[in-house]
Amino acid sequence: LNNGSTVAHDCDINDFCSIAPQASLSGNVTIEGLVEIGTSSSVKQGLTISEGSLLGMGGVLTKSIVKKNLIYTGIPAIEFKKS
Repeated sequence: LNNGSTVAHDCDINDFCSIAPQASLSGNVTIEGLVEIGTSSSVKQGLTISEGSLLGMGGVLTKSIVKKNLIYTGIPAIEFKKS
């Protein structure tokens, strides 16, 4: 967890994850292993981000990432490419 990041209630963050500065996780978010959450990005409550995925800088995730090793970016965040 980096400076200024926020993690709300009931979040589950697994091993080898990185939450960049100013990133926000709403309540009940599940972050599987090897996930990167970019600077100033936001994750809506109740979502899951699958193993090995990345949410790019400033991205706003409104739907779960259910496939492994994906890169999501934008507002709202959409699939960019496989990592």
